[in-house]
Amino acid sequence: MADACMPERFYELARPMLPPEKGIGPQGGRPQTTHHVVLKVIWFVLVTSCRWKNVPQEMGCCGETARARLQEWERAGIWDRVHELFLTLLHREKLLHLETSIIDTTQVRAFGGGEATGPSPVDRLKKGRKFTLMVDGEGVPLVMRAVPGNRRDQLEILPTVAAFPPVGGGPGRPRTHPK
Repeated sequence: MADACMPERFYELARPMLPPEKGIGPQGGRPQTTHHVVLKVIWFVLVTSCRWKNVPQEMGCCGETARARLQEWERAGIWDRVHELFLTLLHREKLLHLETSIIDTTQVRAFGGGEATGPSPVDRLKKGRKFTLMVDGEGVPLVMRAVPGNRRDQLEILPTVAAFPPVGGGPGRPRTHPK
């Protein structure tokens, strides 16, 4: 549980990419929860696998507020920019091992359905999603894609490699694909 605390360095690096904090409107009201508190709750949920509705009140905001902000930031493309920044920093520190990359998929049931779901071939045709993940030789996530559950694994290999973000931080041009 001690590892569930977000490092302040993470917030310092992510803060410039976050939208400006919203103040109290002209008609008053309750101030919005700060980005720092929301990031702490998101970090806590990711590290502990706690459900959003079970986030302790001592964290400073409820899990549903953090989940809504997480989705808002995802739609704005903030997480993609944060991911690219961290890949660049890892590459600069020579902690990114792109000589080897591994691609794997997993099938997940989609209880709520949605546009990116399809009949799952392993779960009696119930709605499902398939996640394709590419990691480097040390397990650092490079690319993650979500597709309908009935999509074949072979069809996701090339689009996953093509989705690899340009990684700078080293001499020369940014790397566009793992070796």
